[in-house]
Amino acid sequence: MKQLWSQLALLLIGISFNAMAAAADADQMISPARARSLFILQCAGCHHVDGSGQPDSGVPSMRNTLGYFLGSAQGRAFLVQVPGARNATITDAELTALTNWQLHNFSKDILPADFVPYTTQEVTQARANPPSDVAATRAKILQELQAKGQLPSAAFEQLTTGLK
Repeated sequence: MKQLWSQLALLLIGISFNAMAAAADADQMISPARARSLFILQCAGCHHVDGSGQPDSGVPSMRNTLGYFLGSAQGRAFLVQVPGARNATITDAELTALTNWQLHNFSKDILPADFVPYTTQEVTQARANPPSDVAATRAKILQELQAKGQLPSAAFEQLTTGLK
């Protein structure tokens, strides 16, 4: 009888771990429709539904610009470190899905050929280590990308319009 209870206990523990793993996987699986909804709720107020932003007011367009930030590790991290992303009241998994959705919907044509989608672990780490001066960090990233020939002059102008 003792052996039966031990086996039953192990079975229940296994079921519990499987249920927790399934719940964790479900948290990672966020549909494109949900990611779009998150964009509308969290970002569209400033960046507009079409991602065009308000460049003259310092809110950059996301259209055909986000992909350039992927040209450096610091630029890649920066996309989830900006205050609107970092401080959004969404989970890291949701921010991951949202960021990947934005890249595919607003910068698909300029994504690097070797683009790898963000992972939740990457977003968690970047979100926890924000730059102390967002504007200076952004300016430095853009200058470095332009110096490396990874940011065309027209895109540089577009991304720096309205920055203070």
